Amino acid sequence: LSKEEIDRMIKDAEAHADEDRQRREEADVRNQAESLVYQTEKFVKEQREAEGGSKVPEETLTKVESAIGDAKTALAGTDIAAIKT
Repeated sequence: LSKEEIDRMIKDAEAHADEDRQRREEADVRNQAESLVYQTEKFVKEQREAEGGSKVPEETLTKVESAIGDAKTALAGTDIAAIKT
């Protein structure tokens, strides 16, 4: 490769570094949110199926399920700020 080609490649890499960092952050946020949704769904299911009934009040489980729905809606979109909340 010529020096000009190497310089161009370095400039291209620097120009796209912010985009790459942002994509990586978005992927991390999505992965964390998806994991949290899965774990929380599993917890709610276990509470609902617990012998002797759940130790968590029904009202709380319902609120948690609503929050899970909100998280899934956010995950279906592209707004990373919404996913973070």
